[in-house]
Amino acid sequence: RLVRVLRTNAYSLKLLAASIEASFNTLFWSLCVLILIQSVAGMLLAQAVQSYLDNDANPLATRQEIFSYYGTFWRCMVSMFEITFANWGPPCRLLLDYVSEYFGIFFLVYRCAIGFAVINVIQAVFIQQTMKSAQLDDDFVIQEKNREKVKYITRLQRLFEMMDSSGDGFISWEEFEPVLQTEQMRLLLATLDIEFDDLQMLFHLLDDDGGGQISCQEFIEGVPRMKGQAKNLDVIGLIHMCKRIENKVDMMQQKQEQEQLADEQEVIYSVAPTGTALPPEPEPRRPSLAAAAAAEEEREEREEREERE
Repeated sequence: RLVRVLRTNAYSLKLLAASIEASFNTLFWSLCVLILIQSVAGMLLAQAVQSYLDNDANPLATRQEIFSYYGTFWRCMVSMFEITFANWGPPCRLLLDYVSEYFGIFFLVYRCAIGFAVINVIQAVFIQQTMKSAQLDDDFVIQEKNREKVKYITRLQRLFEMMDSSGDGFISWEEFEPVLQTEQMRLLLATLDIEFDDLQMLFHLLDDDGGGQISCQEFIEGVPRMKGQAKNLDVIGLIHMCKRIENKVDMMQQKQEQEQLADEQEVIYSVAPTGTALPPEPEPRRPSLAAAAAAEEEREEREEREERE
């Protein structure tokens, strides 16, 4: 059973190990910063309580207890780690009650600046490093995309079942129109990042085969294509397609004009009497700039396709 559990969660363990490995560098420099800050704070506290420890008039038990916290450099370091990460009340109360109340200000400032701000910043860096390591893992990205896709398809299937009131596996216009006119269904589609104004156009866009009914497969494949707003790449591609269609129409029109001129010339030659001076043949029309641009564009696309092959 343990082996089965490990196999099921093998990828999660792999991702966890990779994240820990990627955070070693961040851990090292974080510890350097913390040790530097705590060393400076510990030495300041040691110097501040030294006069109290040297005064024989103070109670011996109190001086021994203060010495156990701040008597040497390493005692100060352990105390500062305790103040930063553990229970900071006893080391603070000891100096606050027996030495001076001004130590309370020092500990409050230290806890707010180091225990709250610096520690949270370090935690945020660790989280960012972990997320970056996960995002660079191709297997993790693919798995997350597949999981999101499955969730989205499941929601679309539930939505299709809600709209298919007859239960025959198809959505007709009679079923489609009244359901989508409700505010609840519009809000539900908005959560799927789908917004529309023309119901009839939406129905025809989803009905790929033009049969007047939308199947579950057509609904699942068509809705994601209308998700969100049009991207710049889609708009540029549409403009490029329109230009190509315009160039082709221009070329067809020129070809038709040339054929018409040729037919007229044949008629003139056929009806003219013998010995009659015939009008000179018209010079062939030069292709327009749009046709030349289209031919150049087709040539470049053909060269790129040949290079890729």
